[in-house]
Amino acid sequence: MFAQSTVTGTVKDAETGETLVGVSVMLKGKSLGAVTDVNGKFTIKVANANETLVFKYISYASLEVPLNGKNNIEVKLRSENKSLNEIVVIGYGEVQRKDLTGAVGSVNVEDLQKAPVASAIEALGGRRGCRFHQKVENLALV
Repeated sequence: MFAQSTVTGTVKDAETGETLVGVSVMLKGKSLGAVTDVNGKFTIKVANANETLVFKYISYASLEVPLNGKNNIEVKLRSENKSLNEIVVIGYGEVQRKDLTGAVGSVNVEDLQKAPVASAIEALGGRRGCRFHQKVENLALV
């Protein structure tokens, strides 16, 4: 059995150097993960110093980063040229709008950017058709 260690890091935009909020950080092949905070920082526990982390963020190319024994990393994600008018983001992947069956709602990006919140999820909260469930230390928030 391996002793768990903690890996920390920061995720930034490769072109601008700005930190990215809400990036999904997952252990490759496992369901354990984390999300970057308002400063683009994340912390995740790993059982093996040679794990690979997978970084995913809307409109950015996914990136796999082998830890190779490092416990602090800086990741730079590259923007993808996908039009959000053609892509529908769902809780477990992406689908082209033409291939989706069911109701689809639209959100105006400018309205989200004007919202005084720390993350995109907070900006979507309370909008018609958007419902999120987050569990924090045995306290369910809906």
